[in-house]
Amino acid sequence: RRLHLGVSYAAYSGLSGRRFRAHAATHQASRFADTGTIADVDAYTTLGLELGLVYGPWSVQAEYILADVDSAAADDPQLSGGYAYVSYWLTGECRPYSRGLFGRPKPCCNFLDNECCCRGALELKARYEFLDLDDGGIDGGELSAITLGVNWHLNPNTRLMFEWFRAEYEGTPAGYDADPDVAGIQTVTFDDDVVSGVQMRFQVDF
Repeated sequence: RRLHLGVSYAAYSGLSGRRFRAHAATHQASRFADTGTIADVDAYTTLGLELGLVYGPWSVQAEYILADVDSAAADDPQLSGGYAYVSYWLTGECRPYSRGLFGRPKPCCNFLDNECCCRGALELKARYEFLDLDDGGIDGGELSAITLGVNWHLNPNTRLMFEWFRAEYEGTPAGYDADPDVAGIQTVTFDDDVVSGVQMRFQVDF
C-alpha cells in the first residue's frame, strides 16, 4: 500500500514565443488541440498536482497542470490539462512503487514458467484525459479522451498492450491526417470532431 502526493511549480522566461498542442489519444492522429505559436509570449509559469496510489492489485495515478501564460495580445490565457489512470491486476500482482516512481511490474509467473498455472500477468487499464486550450484570446480547442485496454506482461521485460480509445474535440479541427513519420497501417478513423481507434504494441525493454 502506497500513497504519493506531489506539487510542482516551474517558471520559464526569455522566450520568443510558445506553442501548446497535443495528439488526440494516439501519436498516429494529428494534434487537433493546438494554440499555434503565440508570438508575444516571453514568459509563463506552470503549477502541477499529482496523485499516486497502490492498494493491492489496484493502482491509480493522476496529474493536473495549469499554465499561466504572459501574453498581452492574447489576454494572458490560462491553459490546463490532466489525466486519471486506473489499473487492476487480474492475476494478483501489485504495481511496484519506490522513491516517487512506479517501477517495472514483475509477474508472479513468467510466460515460459511451466510450473505455474498462469502464463504471465494480466492488467486491465482505463484512462481519461483532457486538455483545455481555450482562454483569453486563444482558441486552441478542447480535447478529451477515454482509453480502455489490457496489458499482458510475459515477464518483467516483455509485454503486449492492446487498447481502444475515443477522443472528442471541440473547436475547429484542421482535418485528419496521419503523421508523415509514422509508418504502417492506420487504424484511426476521423469523423467530424471524433477520433477513435484500436492499437496494439509489443514491447521489449531493459
